[in-house]
Amino acid sequence: MQTANVTATADGTFTGTEQDGCTFTGKATARTHGNVFDQSITFGGAPCFFAGSTFQGIVYFDIPTRRLYMTAPNSLRTDAANFLGTKIL
Repeated sequence: MQTANVTATADGTFTGTEQDGCTFTGKATARTHGNVFDQSITFGGAPCFFAGSTFQGIVYFDIPTRRLYMTAPNSLRTDAANFLGTKIL
């Protein structure tokens, strides 16, 4: 498990850096109902565990707790990236 800082913009793009220096970028697109988003995340090079890989999945934002849950498998469904975070206002 790693700690990461993530910055998101109003258009759904996001960037982040994990505590080991791994960087990632992505985009989340709102679905028509609820607080669910489709998303894609691409990891940078070393030292990323999934260096150069792109994963696609979903994001759920729980409004009362301000918690963000993301899971995204790779295209072969042999690995997945999972995030749990709290939105800071």
